[in-house]
Amino acid sequence: MLYAATTQQATAQLGALRCAFFEPSQDCLVVNKLNRLEFSSIEDGTVNPFLEVPLFSTIASMQSGQVTASLVVLTTCLRLFALVHDPSSPYNVKTVSSVSVAEPFGRLAEYQDILVDPANRCLLVHAYAGLVRIIPLSIGNTPTQRGSRTATRLAESSHESPLDLSHSYNVRLPILNVASLALVASSANDSPTLAAIYTEHTGARTLSTFAISLKDKDLCEGPIAAFALADAGSELALPVNEAAAPGILVAGEETVTWVSLEERNGASTAASKGKGRAASQLLVSCRLPVARITAWAWRGTDRLLLGDIYGKLFEVNLRRGEDGVVSGISAQDVGDAASASAIVPLDTTTVYLASRFGDPQIVRFVSAEDEGMAGSAELALVDSFSNIAPIVDICVVNAHGQAANYAVTCSGAYKTGSLRVIRRGVGLTELAALEAEGVQQIWSLTPLAPSTEQLLVLGFFDETRVFKLSAGDPAGVEAVQMDEMDLQLFASPGLTIFAGCVGSMLVRVTAEAVTYTSDRGEKSWKAISAGKITAAAAGGDHLVLAFEGGFLKLLTAQNDIFTESGNIAFEHDIASLSLSETSAGAFAVVGLWTSQAVHLVGIPDLAVYASQKIASTFLIRSAALTNFGNGDYALFVGLGDGTLASYTVDLAAHAVTDSTGKMIALGRRPLLLSEIGPEGAKVLLAVSDRPTVISRARDRLNYSSVTITDVSSVVNISHPALGDLVALVSREGVQIGRMDTVQKVDIRTVPLAEDEPRRIVYNPVSREFCVACSRRDVDRRTGQQAVTSFVRLVSEDSFETSSVFELERGEEAQSLALVESQDTRYYVVGTVKLDSATPEPTDGRLVVISVSEAGNPRQVSTARLGGCPYALVALSDGLFASAVNSQVAVWTIDSEGALALKSTWSGAFIAYTLARAPDDTLIVGDALRSLTVLRYIASPQPRLLEVAKDYRSRYMVGVDDLGRDSTGADRYIGAETDLNLFAVSRHPQQAAGNLANAATLQDAGAFHLGELVTRFRTGSLGDLIGDTNTSVVPRLVYSTSAGTIGAIADLDAASSRILSDLERNMREFVKGIGGLEQEEYRAYKADKLKTPSTGFIDGDFVQSFLDLSKDVQEQVMQGKSEHERLTVDKAEVVRLLEEVARVH
Repeated sequence: MLYAATTQQATAQLGALRCAFFEPSQDCLVVNKLNRLEFSSIEDGTVNPFLEVPLFSTIASMQSGQVTASLVVLTTCLRLFALVHDPSSPYNVKTVSSVSVAEPFGRLAEYQDILVDPANRCLLVHAYAGLVRIIPLSIGNTPTQRGSRTATRLAESSHESPLDLSHSYNVRLPILNVASLALVASSANDSPTLAAIYTEHTGARTLSTFAISLKDKDLCEGPIAAFALADAGSELALPVNEAAAPGILVAGEETVTWVSLEERNGASTAASKGKGRAASQLLVSCRLPVARITAWAWRGTDRLLLGDIYGKLFEVNLRRGEDGVVSGISAQDVGDAASASAIVPLDTTTVYLASRFGDPQIVRFVSAEDEGMAGSAELALVDSFSNIAPIVDICVVNAHGQAANYAVTCSGAYKTGSLRVIRRGVGLTELAALEAEGVQQIWSLTPLAPSTEQLLVLGFFDETRVFKLSAGDPAGVEAVQMDEMDLQLFASPGLTIFAGCVGSMLVRVTAEAVTYTSDRGEKSWKAISAGKITAAAAGGDHLVLAFEGGFLKLLTAQNDIFTESGNIAFEHDIASLSLSETSAGAFAVVGLWTSQAVHLVGIPDLAVYASQKIASTFLIRSAALTNFGNGDYALFVGLGDGTLASYTVDLAAHAVTDSTGKMIALGRRPLLLSEIGPEGAKVLLAVSDRPTVISRARDRLNYSSVTITDVSSVVNISHPALGDLVALVSREGVQIGRMDTVQKVDIRTVPLAEDEPRRIVYNPVSREFCVACSRRDVDRRTGQQAVTSFVRLVSEDSFETSSVFELERGEEAQSLALVESQDTRYYVVGTVKLDSATPEPTDGRLVVISVSEAGNPRQVSTARLGGCPYALVALSDGLFASAVNSQVAVWTIDSEGALALKSTWSGAFIAYTLARAPDDTLIVGDALRSLTVLRYIASPQPRLLEVAKDYRSRYMVGVDDLGRDSTGADRYIGAETDLNLFAVSRHPQQAAGNLANAATLQDAGAFHLGELVTRFRTGSLGDLIGDTNTSVVPRLVYSTSAGTIGAIADLDAASSRILSDLERNMREFVKGIGGLEQEEYRAYKADKLKTPSTGFIDGDFVQSFLDLSKDVQEQVMQGKSEHERLTVDKAEVVRLLEEVARVH
């Protein structure tokens, strides 16, 4: 079976609102992240996420309640539910009402929203064209607050009488093609008023109003009759919640218009059925620079903030007459920021900008006159948050000695495009660096009290150097200053084995002696009739020394003097030595050569309390006894081949539990273990060719690669002024920095100066990226766009643009490929000039670019095309394929870069995407005809042979090769616009068994992903180098338009059976928020048909098994009947989940 899971969850923010969900006196920010609700605290104009609630569906709309009432959510599966704070825990949510609003024969509306009457009389849901669902509410006395459309408040529903969404009914909405709806403030005596902007059959944008009769359960004619809007781009209806002078603001592409909903004499007609008169309404307009408004929020009684799709912010001010009616409107450009999907005021001068196309931001309005913003204002960036959506393209790079593979994405849109470097693991924020070759070991120590200086001791082969650390310039290049100093204790030449503090003494250990200094001066200790010292470890007042021949001696510091407290002899030489302080006392962890045994030796009695033999032929290189803060201790052993062995230790019973032993490959070089991090939050850093942070969470061990390379030694630093740091040794020298929070991915942003990256390929020979970009310059007076496209060459080392090649004016880069021809590499760019007057593209071009030895790109050849080159893919030497409109073609490039067409295939409706399989096989994704497999035959006559196809109708957005399964069948994966993944297969011997099905691709799996896949790429961002275990094989990395990066992996038969049974049982005991079901969420959906998911394991869902309580875990293991009982124990399930988690 296939295992599908996410490496990076969706980062696009589709909406945001502010509400007092948990505490009546404390607002929080709620962000819609596609299939998750993110709650953040608001304090001093900043936000801090503290809770994330996953959903088994995609969020279509959400609205908040008054005080701590509720959060009402509408999902794309047509489930409407209300959430409230669960008082049983500080930050938890529960569902108080959940209903399905699905209509069997309805047509889904493109515009779906939840609206709340400002007077708290009803809740309105628009999900289907021509229908609205009305949910009556009890009238509340709490006044509503102003805010954006997504921040309109819901009536307070007390915990004694929670909101009941089942008391609802549908009414017919006599308009279609709705662009925006708004509920307008009206007096308590009048019916609620609904305003709608929609498109007539003539194409005209029209505003209409309706009165909602809660008594008659119907929509009646509103205050004004329908009339065509002058601005053809009008698409937002913004309520002006003033019941005394009701009105609506209409935001369009060129104007913002206030429309009065009362007659000129001021008499409201909201309750007058059928008496609206178009001639009596009052219109007040103000011109805007041409823009598409996407977000809005009120920032005062008559001040409105608008944000457009290009990131421009406008402040609109309303002027009112004595009667309260708007008499004038003015608009002011206040600056550029993120392309906002929602605007949420945090305080009087600060707003939060949610974004789906760029990084969400917190911006502050800075006024020269006052902070009340009476005068002109400018924007100041307070904070920003990483968002890699939408991912247009992605490439996976096989790292050159890096900690792991990494990905580079083409992210963002409009003015916020950038490259994002995605590395799975933990990053290091560098604060200082020291060039020093030949460092063997490193130690951090604090000298004698009362000094608080932090020293860094570097041990070389024949000398020892000491550096004092101090706080540097936080805004400068180095935030930590390193000054070398002379310390008499380390002045003598020779190799230092250990340096540190024992008691109140500063200690240096060499092979011959222990030298230490205190207030009494410098002294030394030498062993009588013993060999050389080979290792040392210290803790508290104890120093443990390992000698040749397997001898272990304990020195104790008393009155600033070392005295020998005991010794013990082992049967073999000591390979590794560490000392750990535990709740049961101190233990020396001793690893031996030859016997492959690890002993836990008590301090100070030197009794062997527990032993463990390591089942490996590779020698022990390090060992550590670690507690990750949960009270449970584990023994970790690093071996010479880069393998880590781990065991559970029962200190009370003085035993190492051999049955809990796990072996995992973390590299290929000897593994050295070090504890890092502050007290109470320690993690273990395993140093090999790929450094890995080992932590414990959710009752399992987590392995996170460090995104730095070539580390040989590491030490933890606790500086009183700088906090907890870490120093790492490499061949070049020493790096000091702050380790980032242990997380799944580390994201680095590479800005491109307002260019939108569209396609990217990686050249492993020159170690550079070729990026095809487009830049859109918009004339704010006419709305016309001028498109300019470039090809950038970006260095892998610095991610700086080394050179730029400009394409023809008006061209847009659509595809890109790296093609090798006779040891020469060319970049082939597919471009198109779009013309809105033609039904399909007709003017395309292939451009072949070579790069000189000086790094300058130049065009060597070109070919005109009669359509759009949607995709390019390299084949064998000198060959590549193109997908142009309905045709797939194979081209050759000779050694001079000249193009020649070899063969074509015209069986597609629109060949939208291509992928390569072995033996010059092409996988074609069609915009209507699903997936087709072609094979290029070079001789005797070049041709494209149709091998097999999927005969279903699917609009493909991505295809790729999955390799062969255990039976030898070729498998392919596809993604389509219904947000599904599916797998198909064909056995090479299929024709021999059934000639009728010889060219038919057979179903091999179906799965609803819930996101639009933009690319599949062969490879993995996981951490499986050195592993010989084949139970999980990473196949593909995928990206989506919402910023998700995921992994597709193969599972062997045994693992598939275990995880499939686990997923089945979890569905019975794990229920989703809002009454949503995982089984329904992952069911394959096409048109109005649903079929259960097959052939795929939902990796995110089964991994949540580790989050369950022990009682629920036991229920899942047992199932609901005897035949559902899992055939393996819980430890085996946890081990398997840990293993497969390493691929994503």
